[in-house]
Amino acid sequence: MKSIIMPPESVRATLDGRKTMARRVVKGWYFKPCGGVVKAPYRPGDLLYVRETWCHFPETAPDGMGENIYYKADQKNADEVERVIKYNGIKWRSPATMPRAAARLFLRVKAVRVERLQEITEADAIAEGIRWTEAGPLHAHYLNAKLGAWLNFPTAREAYASWWDEMNARRGYPWDSNPWVFVYKFEREEAGTDG
Repeated sequence: MKSIIMPPESVRATLDGRKTMARRVVKGWYFKPCGGVVKAPYRPGDLLYVRETWCHFPETAPDGMGENIYYKADQKNADEVERVIKYNGIKWRSPATMPRAAARLFLRVKAVRVERLQEITEADAIAEGIRWTEAGPLHAHYLNAKLGAWLNFPTAREAYASWWDEMNARRGYPWDSNPWVFVYKFEREEAGTDG
């Protein structure tokens, strides 16, 4: 079984049933010199477990936490959770360190395609987990991790472009560079069994 890393807001959107798509930059080695795609990391039918920001409280942890795994995406009262974690000498762990046994979210890849990032449609931006309402002129928004606030935009596509930059610009793939991306459509699986 393969894994896919998701930030907390994407995990929340997937758990809520709002996120059914994910875009990942196509790295250069996936292309032949003529520009054709060689192979996507995930293929239709693959079962993926989601790696997310997490922490493990040992059995001896005070404050009644007990031996449990906690996920940053679940924390509604972030300040209180951070206080308890710091008090107990526990730190959030990178999604890259999450073992399969700690995973709680599994996705079945239904379709894969390749396109330029800016080809995303309004419907696809909503399928990427952008919250959308019909109230007012600014009807699309996402939770900005750095600011800890909801940012509003006139379209889901514009909200997604801002979210993309928050996640990927520092990695060298800003929205304006319009990179090639793999577009994965997925469905949640209740059980983490491959078959």
